Amino acid sequence: MQGAWALGPWQGEGGWSHATRPNILIRRGGETVCVIDTKWKCLSDGIAQADVYQMIAYARLYRCPRLILLYPATQSDIGGRVGSRTLSPGPERLDLANVRIEAGELEIRTSLRRLVSGDAVFGNPAAHLAPSAGEHL
Repeated sequence: MQGAWALGPWQGEGGWSHATRPNILIRRGGETVCVIDTKWKCLSDGIAQADVYQMIAYARLYRCPRLILLYPATQSDIGGRVGSRTLSPGPERLDLANVRIEAGELEIRTSLRRLVSGDAVFGNPAAHLAPSAGEHL
């Protein structure tokens, strides 16, 4: 898969560089409807600033308002959407979610479909991840 280029020529100088490659792009027709980036770290440690910057870049480069940071579920998590944020100031929604990686392929695919469709229930959110009214990243 070819990613979108983050840097391009300025006034005819230079070339395209810094290709981006989200882990999962969901497209309908020619439109990107969801960008999912997987993380192999613990969500309870909080959202890394670099991950937020990465998702802001994806929102712009892929012109996509729906973004998901996907983490492995811990033993106490049921899997699913843990919380949502908005990328300020704009219409983009960043969901924080986890998936039980020890589950079978069918269960993982079903979980991902539910996340993308917006049907996934909130999992086991940590207090510091619960969105507040009007809270922005």
